[in-house]
Amino acid sequence: MSRPTVSFTKRQREQGKREKQAEKAAKRAQRKVEKANGPGDEESFEVLTENAEVEPFTVPVAE
Repeated sequence: MSRPTVSFTKRQREQGKREKQAEKAAKRAQRKVEKANGPGDEESFEVLTENAEVEPFTVPVAE
């Protein structure tokens, strides 16, 4: 016996579902990467390092 043929509209619907799932997975992965990298971006990191160079601080030494 052969397999029954799947209707064209059903194949389209299933393909759409797979595409949406793939998009959601990509967005989830992107958010995970952004969360792992931290809240700041490279520009804010550069500003922080520039400020640290301009305003050095000293640590008091306990005797």
